Amino acid sequence: MTILDEIIATDPRKQAVTIIRDTNVETYMVAELTGIESGKRRLDPYFDFENLAKFPSDSEIVSGDLILCGSLYYLAMAVEEKRFMDEEISNYRATLYKCNSVISDYRLDATTRKPTVLQTSGIHCLITQVRAQAWDEDKATMLKQYRGRQQPFQVFAQAASGISVESILVDQSARRFRVSKESDVFISENILQCELLWER
Repeated sequence: MTILDEIIATDPRKQAVTIIRDTNVETYMVAELTGIESGKRRLDPYFDFENLAKFPSDSEIVSGDLILCGSLYYLAMAVEEKRFMDEEISNYRATLYKCNSVISDYRLDATTRKPTVLQTSGIHCLITQVRAQAWDEDKATMLKQYRGRQQPFQVFAQAASGISVESILVDQSARRFRVSKESDVFISENILQCELLWER
């Protein structure tokens, strides 16, 4: 156990978590204070889903891991290895996106052309609107049917979820989202990100 591991282990804010894998990993984390809790005003409400946390060196957390903490699910993003004296890993620091949706991935039936072919269900992910500063004139022109009405949404999920440009996603509130065919499904470090259009 490293010195930083000991600090994490004795921190009163420590929370038990499970890293969801084929063989689950039981570990713990210490969430860092953000926004108003840390004495700083959070200016961008679009980042309410973002949290930072430290994990012990034996957790072996990686970007794209799904984390269960109590009843909440988080997607691990941008995991950093913190090293002691540039040698052994002393702990991990991760950005966590709170998963606000549990979705099912449907495809169109070849005969009826209706989204009735279920591919995968129970996908924990984050669905949020594209941030204003990321919404530029090129994207607005490209997605003509949404120009002047609303910005599209974006989804962050595990790459293994299988979401593709063929996907029609239905969330726990029966809202239906279509993966935008005008933009690519982007995958990096086990994280999938793509734009969605909300089918009202």
